[in-house]
Amino acid sequence: MHEPVHYGPDSATAFDAVLRLWEFKDLLADLDAAAAEQARTRLRTTLVTHHTDGGVHFDSRAWIVTARRRH
Repeated sequence: MHEPVHYGPDSATAFDAVLRLWEFKDLLADLDAAAAEQARTRLRTTLVTHHTDGGVHFDSRAWIVTARRRH
């Protein structure tokens, strides 16, 4: 499956959405204040570069796997 992921209509909204993700919070928690701010700055820059007329989108791919039990 290949579908873009929409993070919001603009980079500020996308930034707030990413900060609410538990994985990102955990990564920031392990950093000192200066490193955490550097990470936030890099995130903002990355989000701005992915802004389109339709919002902030990132490319995404995933395998969809279906399992069936044999009787």
